[in-house]
Amino acid sequence: MAKEGGGHAQFITGTDRMQPKVMQSLRFALQPAVVDISVTWDLPKEVSVTVLSPPITTLFQGQRSLIYAQLTGQSSEAAEGCVTLKYSLAGHPSENQLHFSLRPAEDAG
Repeated sequence: MAKEGGGHAQFITGTDRMQPKVMQSLRFALQPAVVDISVTWDLPKEVSVTVLSPPITTLFQGQRSLIYAQLTGQSSEAAEGCVTLKYSLAGHPSENQLHFSLRPAEDAG
């Protein structure tokens, strides 16, 4: 329900106290959420990406999210890739880019 409604799910198990979790949910409800999240990859044509994580639809301040992806192939020329994260916060679109090397480190084994 939380996923479809653009909200945040909380689980209370065992001896968990309900109050901190309710307060966190209330803080999330009273702040703007990051929405319209998209991730695009700019890679050499010989390299492909398979995203292994489910799509992220909403994030709240203080939440962390990890994106797992598998890169396959080899690039003879361009040794750099770029991933772009686009999102909207309080109606303002934003974009962040991360450039990364496709060459393994010398000491990576």
